Amino acid sequence: MDSLLRATERVPNWIRAATVLILPALAYWAAVQKAPVPSAIFVAWSAVTLLVHAPVFAFDGPLPVSELGVHHSGEIHAWDMVAGIEPLGEKDLQAVLADGRTVKLRVRGRRTREDLRQAIAAYAPTAIRF
Repeated sequence: MDSLLRATERVPNWIRAATVLILPALAYWAAVQKAPVPSAIFVAWSAVTLLVHAPVFAFDGPLPVSELGVHHSGEIHAWDMVAGIEPLGEKDLQAVLADGRTVKLRVRGRRTREDLRQAIAAYAPTAIRF
């Protein structure tokens, strides 16, 4: 199953869009014909559409860090203003800013602290304190 999901990550977005755009036409065709074959084609196409959208459903949201800095509630704190990033609770992190304020960084989905450590190391390896 993992290999199938990895393969769906390589599907271009235009194919994902096309599968969704074809669904209403197939649904109309299946409803008008009232026959088992069009209905089966519609059900099969719906399954294909869900499969190619698997990476979209698995998306954990944006990272709280980027090359611009630390992101929090629509604000971006530049890396030169970040003194360090520390653990906060079991999963979340907090950024300690140069002026002493702390900013909570939410960790979403299946991301681990190691995933965030790698992301932060790409931009500010000296800021990591966990």
